[in-house]
Amino acid sequence: MFNHKLFSLLTTTALMLGFSTPIWVGSIEPSQAQRFENMPQGEVLKKLNLSNTQMQQLKAIRDRNKDTLKSSTQQLRQASQDIQNLLAGTASTEQIRSKFNQVQNLKQQVAKLQFEQMLAMREILTPQQRTQLAQTMAQFKGNMRQRLQDRRQNRP
Repeated sequence: MFNHKLFSLLTTTALMLGFSTPIWVGSIEPSQAQRFENMPQGEVLKKLNLSNTQMQQLKAIRDRNKDTLKSSTQQLRQASQDIQNLLAGTASTEQIRSKFNQVQNLKQQVAKLQFEQMLAMREILTPQQRTQLAQTMAQFKGNMRQRLQDRRQNRP
C-alpha cells in the first residue's frame, strides 16, 4: 500500500517541521533517521489517512530534488570526513578553515533543499494531517526518550 521511501520522506518532513528531534545543522543525523525509519509505518499512515493523490504528490516532490539532495549530502559527508582527516594530520590552519567553510556551505545548501522540499510537502497535507503528524511524532519522540532513559538506568 505505502512504500518505505515515502514514509521516510514524511518522517524527515516531520523532523524538519520541528515535530520531533531537531535537525542537525540542516540534515538529519543517520542515527536519527534510522530511529524514525523503524517507527511503525502503518500506525502513522493510518492516522494521516493520506489519499492516493496526496501520496503521489508527496512522492513527486521527493523525486523532484532527489538526485540533487543525494549528491549534496554525499559531498557534505565527504567534506566532513576530509575535515576530520585534516584535523588529525599536518594540514595548515588555513587549509582546515577552507575545508570548514566548504562544509558550512554544503550544510546550508542541504538545509535549503530540505526546507524547500518540506514547504512543498506541507502544502499537500491538510491542517488536520499536519496536526496528526505532529502529535504522532511527539508521541514517538517521548517513547524513544523513555526507552533511552530505561536503558541508561539498566546499565551494569
